[in-house]
Amino acid sequence: MTSQPGGDSVCRIDVELRPTERVLLTDIIGHPVYDTLRVLLDEAGVDQDAITPRIPGVHVGGFWGRYGAGGRPQERALSPTETYRFQLGVIDPEMIPVFRQVFDQVIPEGAQLPYSGGTLEVVSATQEYTDRQALLERAAAVDTQAMNVWFRTPTCLEETETRTMCPSRGPVFSSLLENWNRWAPDELVFDIDRDRIEEAVRGRPHFRTFESHGVAVARDDETDAVQTREGFSGGVTYEFAEANGALQNALVAAALLGEIAGVGYYRDRGCGDLSVRIAGDDTTGPSPIPWLGPSPLSIRPSPFRDQESH
Repeated sequence: MTSQPGGDSVCRIDVELRPTERVLLTDIIGHPVYDTLRVLLDEAGVDQDAITPRIPGVHVGGFWGRYGAGGRPQERALSPTETYRFQLGVIDPEMIPVFRQVFDQVIPEGAQLPYSGGTLEVVSATQEYTDRQALLERAAAVDTQAMNVWFRTPTCLEETETRTMCPSRGPVFSSLLENWNRWAPDELVFDIDRDRIEEAVRGRPHFRTFESHGVAVARDDETDAVQTREGFSGGVTYEFAEANGALQNALVAAALLGEIAGVGYYRDRGCGDLSVRIAGDDTTGPSPIPWLGPSPLSIRPSPFRDQESH
């Protein structure tokens, strides 16, 4: 990771926040996250007409911290005595300068941001850059036959008109490769179809960690009606017993990009947040942050011991 962008850069912004007062909320993931993202872009001077219903090149990671109980079932409270962290990942080159502007103008230390009817003060913010070539080199440097993937927030995957409620290797790696290829330079585009993925990769789910979730992904401002989608969270070990070196490197590199870009649908609403651990790679992605208190999503801690130690 570097502090300056290059030609094929992707960006990760990590922000630590503290509520200015006690904030009650029902939805940590979903439309409140997206509403706040739109406010950030508006504050940075982005034309609202250019903000589409989805922003595929931007991922908002989970909103991590210690939550208290609210006054109603499923309601959680943010405390002004606690700090909370979230991550922005940007893989669309056209959005990189926009979020540099967000970082410089909107989220400097001490800035105040609206969130779900409350206000959050920025305690600290950092931005880092990498690129696909660097991720591919990291993947190639590791001699391993497996990697652990923790789906930390509800992940929404769809196959045709059917939503999958488990991290099958086909839809997971197809989504990761789609993220990789969409803005990749021609020489780094991977031509890997679903059949090759399913032949080369085996998934070993840690079923005790899996939960299903309903995520409020949109809200009608006039009727206050909420649109929900289903997702899953939990841990899986993916094994590459039938993958050759080049294929394995491509899939691992796409998963590493997934730590920044997320996976599946509604990534700009906080869904599809990933943590990846690969044996022998000490630089793998951001340190995962286990839930420190009652989870607003009932997400269980990582099934992988090394991911719980941070």
